Amino acid sequence: MPLMNSETDTTFWDDIVEVGGPLDTAFGTLRVDDAAEQISPRFGGTDLVEGEFGVAIRPDELTKVISFYRVFFENEPVAHRLCRLVFSKDFVRIDADKVSSFLRYTLSTAPINLPSDNVQLVISFDDLIACSAAARQHAAMKVSGHRITYYSDDRFVRPIQTLPLERFVSHCDPVASSAQSQTTIEFDTEEFRKFLDYAALTIVSDPFEKSFIELSNGVARAVGASSYELRHSGLGNLDLAFRPRFARTLRQALRFIHAGELCKTDNHAVVSNQTIQYGFERLAPGHPVVDIGEATNIIRFPFGGFKEFISSSLAGLGDEAAFLVSYNGAKDHCGLTAFDPASPKSRTILWKTGAGLNNPEKEVSLYLAVAPLASILEEMPPTANLEISIHPKCILLDVGTADNSAKYILPFWVSES
Repeated sequence: MPLMNSETDTTFWDDIVEVGGPLDTAFGTLRVDDAAEQISPRFGGTDLVEGEFGVAIRPDELTKVISFYRVFFENEPVAHRLCRLVFSKDFVRIDADKVSSFLRYTLSTAPINLPSDNVQLVISFDDLIACSAAARQHAAMKVSGHRITYYSDDRFVRPIQTLPLERFVSHCDPVASSAQSQTTIEFDTEEFRKFLDYAALTIVSDPFEKSFIELSNGVARAVGASSYELRHSGLGNLDLAFRPRFARTLRQALRFIHAGELCKTDNHAVVSNQTIQYGFERLAPGHPVVDIGEATNIIRFPFGGFKEFISSSLAGLGDEAAFLVSYNGAKDHCGLTAFDPASPKSRTILWKTGAGLNNPEKEVSLYLAVAPLASILEEMPPTANLEISIHPKCILLDVGTADNSAKYILPFWVSES
């Protein structure tokens, strides 16, 4: 997905993270050896004088962090994109706060000549973007009083304006402090991220803030403005509900976390490891299950052929592809036609197969989006069974084996014809 910033060109996560070379990672977690922790800062041929302190920064790490914070600050006005730099004897941390959520990242470095136990300075996030863009092999910050100067490769020098500390409205401090005393819940990081990837395809725009994501009692649901539900059994132990607007930053946070831990305060959930804390407002769980009504038809497809059709449609027509399912009981076959509804070119992908139908005398015609189905089918073995139940407002996809089954409720691309 593109990372949007109002004053920069659109770019992509994978483009950003490769700038400066890949980091040694374990599922995205930054791992720093002893040598890296002792990087010597270079200040353009100058030295630190009395009262000044400095810190070396890994340029590749800074680039990854900036891309992460871009997602957090997405659609925020420039004046509200503020970061607090916390310099301590053993670490440097970047804090960001948006009242309903916060993000903290601890860099793999420590300052030298720090005059006190803790120094805090507030800067614009856009200044960090500019610093990251100029980073090559070496990067460092020199701090003198309330003046910060950024250096890169002894050839790029940029002053960074600091702002009054009170400009940073720190709602995150009491939440982060409270989270430290709460019981943590371990969870499958990769499984959570996959679920959020699917939820992003399911949740539609909801200006009235009625959409929600919930994980409870062995079921994970993503319910959009039209009240469609996604079921998933792998993450129910988290017992968590939240608004979809937090899902995008949470998905990126999970890229940096190998062993996931979640704790809950009175009103927030905090996902963290030794490097990252991402906290966001949570809802009280227990939203009512959506009543989808009795199935009007059930279609059973051969799994292998259907999966190949969906994969080919996604590859050939793109993420916006949709497909038409048409069944004629008299001819005893089912036809699927994939197309791109936004393309002016009339390109289609066809698949014709035999299919079982519980009501063969009734003709069926419905439209579905390709991308959500592709993400579901990708995880299933070739021996899986596939059944689509048609309901008045949605379809229910039942897929899997006896040992690994899942049910997904999906909206129509358009209303059933």
